[in-house]
Amino acid sequence: MSDSEGSYDVDETPHFTFIWTIENIHLPINTKCPIFTAKNLEMTQWSLFLSCEDSGYADLRIYRELDDDGPDSIEIKCELSLLGTDGLPLIKKVEINKFEIFSRTFFDFPDEPEVFFGRRNEFLPNDELTIRCRMWRTGTEILKPDLCFARTRFRPNRLSFVWAVREFSSLRTDFEGKVVHSVNDLEFTDFFKKDRLTENKDTLIPNDVLTLRCEIELAAETEWNRIENYRYLNSINSNVIATDVGEILLYEQDEAFDTSSSYTKDMEKLLEEGDLSDVILRTRSKSFPAHKCVLSARSPVFKAMFKDMEEKASKYVEIPDMDGDTLRDLLSYIYTNEVGELKWQSALKFYRAADEYELLDLKKKCSIFLRSHLSASNACAVLILADTHHDQRLRGTAKDFIINQRKEFFTSDAWRSFKEENFKLYVEILEQMAFRH
Repeated sequence: MSDSEGSYDVDETPHFTFIWTIENIHLPINTKCPIFTAKNLEMTQWSLFLSCEDSGYADLRIYRELDDDGPDSIEIKCELSLLGTDGLPLIKKVEINKFEIFSRTFFDFPDEPEVFFGRRNEFLPNDELTIRCRMWRTGTEILKPDLCFARTRFRPNRLSFVWAVREFSSLRTDFEGKVVHSVNDLEFTDFFKKDRLTENKDTLIPNDVLTLRCEIELAAETEWNRIENYRYLNSINSNVIATDVGEILLYEQDEAFDTSSSYTKDMEKLLEEGDLSDVILRTRSKSFPAHKCVLSARSPVFKAMFKDMEEKASKYVEIPDMDGDTLRDLLSYIYTNEVGELKWQSALKFYRAADEYELLDLKKKCSIFLRSHLSASNACAVLILADTHHDQRLRGTAKDFIINQRKEFFTSDAWRSFKEENFKLYVEILEQMAFRH
C-alpha cells in the first residue's frame, strides 16, 4: 500500500534509520547492502538491493532476512529516499506492508534515468549515491530512534591501450590488415573517414601517425561492503541527516550536555558570574572574564596563547576582530558545548571564529548548516568563505550549486561582480563545467 500521497507525516520520528552510501557507482549495477538489525523493530534483520541497467532504469528493494529473532509477521511503514549533498531527500517513496520472514517490497521511483543521467550531479556527486531507509512499526512509539550507517565501495575495473598506425597516408582504401576472429566482438562501423583525417592531418595524424586509444570498462569489483556505525538518533533532527557518519554524529544530542543537565547550567553560571576567573577577553566594546583551564581544554589556539602569556603580568587578551555578541556566544559554546539555533549570519560568524580558534566540531556544525542553506543569493559568498578557510567539502558543494543553477547565476549582477573580484574561482567553475559537460 502506498503512503506517499497524503497520510505520511514528514515530521514523524522514525523508529529506525539506515543510511547507505555507494561509492564509485557506474552502470549497470547490482549490489546489496550489508544486513542490518533494527533493534527497535523486534530485532528484525533487513537489507536493501539496488539494480540498475545501462539505460538508467532502477529497481530498489527492501528484504526482510531469513534468520532473525523477530515475529513471523510485522507491519512496517518504510520510506526509501535518495539524498542530496545536504542530506535532504531529492525523491522518496513510502509504503506500508506486512513483512513475513524473507519477504520483500519493490520501490520504483519516477524518472530513474534523470537520477543517473539528467541530474547526475545532484544525485551522484563524486559518483556517490546515498540511499536513506526510514522505518516505523505501525501503532507503536519508542523513546530513542536507532541509526545505522553503511558503505559500499566499488573498485573501477578499466583497461586501455593505444594503437599507433604509422604511414597512415600510404594505406589503400581497400587494404585490410590481419583479421582476428572472436566469439565476442564490438564493431564501430564508419567510425571515421580517411578524407576527414587527411584534411586535418596536422592535428589528427601528425608525422603521418594515426593514434587510436581504446578504453574498456568492465563490471566494477566490490572493494568493501560494511556497517560503519550504529547510533541513537536525536528525534529533533531525524529529518535532516547528513551523508557522512561524522556529520551524523554532530546531529545527535549528547545526554551529558542536555539543556536540562546540571552540568550545563553550572558551566553557564560559571561563565556568567566569572567566579575564580583568571583571564579577561576584550573586544572593542565588551569584556568577558573567563578561565584559562576551560579555554585551553577546548581550544589549542587559546592554550598556545596562554603559554606565551605566562611571563607577562597582564591578564587581558585582546580580541579586536570579533564583535562582543559573537565572542559572548562563542564563550557560551566553549563552556557548554551548545550553540543554540543557528541562523545564517550567526553561522557565518561562528564559522570564522571556530576556524580561527580551532573549534573543529563547531566549524563542522556551521559548515553543514551553510551547505544545507545555499541559495542563489548566498552561494558565491559561501564559496569565497570556504576558499578562504580551506574547507574543501563546503567549497565543492558551493561550486556544484552554482554550476547546477548556472542559468540563474550567469545573468546576474552578483555573478559579474564575482567574476571580477574572484577570477581564480571563476576559472575553476568554468573548467569544472567543461569537464562535466
